[in-house]
Amino acid sequence: MKYLFFLLISLRALSDPIRIAIVDMGIDKSEVGYNIVKSKETEGIDYAKRIINSYHGTYIANSYKKEYGDKIQIIDIVYSDGTGPSKRLQKYRFPERKIELIRKERIEEEIDHNIYLSFKKAIELKANIINFSSSIEKDRLYIREIIRDNPEVIFIVSAGNMSRNLDLEKNYPCSYKYKNVICVGSNDEYSNYGNDVDFKYKSIEHKGTSFLTFKALGPILLELKKKK
Repeated sequence: MKYLFFLLISLRALSDPIRIAIVDMGIDKSEVGYNIVKSKETEGIDYAKRIINSYHGTYIANSYKKEYGDKIQIIDIVYSDGTGPSKRLQKYRFPERKIELIRKERIEEEIDHNIYLSFKKAIELKANIINFSSSIEKDRLYIREIIRDNPEVIFIVSAGNMSRNLDLEKNYPCSYKYKNVICVGSNDEYSNYGNDVDFKYKSIEHKGTSFLTFKALGPILLELKKKK
């Protein structure tokens, strides 16, 4: 297990407030309130007119703000605007023909590359922590390298909701062995599990593991307080 307490050794300088980049489908600032930083890519988004629902990212941002208040500053990083690969993927989720399999693979790779670019943007914006309440099926070299090459940034990720033993079937970034990856699961039977899942929490209204990632910041702050 990648214990959290070793992470703080690699945190060269935590900002005050701590800067948390939420890599998701977007955050409706009107619902979350103050202290939200928009990246250049998200400044012009009209959330009221978006095709895709920004509920997921907004819920997670709200959870962080309610739990930690002025201790944090949230950076909004959108890896899909709802008109691109994530929306198109739905049509080909269960392909029956070879051409559709090829198309599905290309769309999935496009999504994963967008996630990589989102991580890169978050690092450029001086995020101390990147919250990625999702997962990818394949071990993408560019995802692995950006996490490995930025040990001062903590990646808080969700374990996934497939009741999968991650010791046998990998799920990324949770399955990476880097000490700056914190993987959050649930005590419920739907949660993925295994040695790479660092924390397990009780589910919130039977929602998936993606809604629990904010809880992992608590032990980080507690350990940081001990080291001051």
